[in-house]
Amino acid sequence: IPTTPSEDGYIDPYSMTQALAIGARMYGAEIYMPAPVTGLNYRSDGRWDVQTSHGTIKSKHVVNAAGN
Repeated sequence: IPTTPSEDGYIDPYSMTQALAIGARMYGAEIYMPAPVTGLNYRSDGRWDVQTSHGTIKSKHVVNAAGN
């Protein structure tokens, strides 16, 4: 049964976040919660050192999802 565009492509934020986390874990990601960031250091090789209460995490990308 075809759907109209107004019925297509909706997902709630919680389910989307959980789906992304499941996929990330499948590919070897480790998720630490809570993990407040206490410092960021941009490295000469283009990566980041992210200081957290769990220690330093090396990352290719940093996304600030703290809200407003």
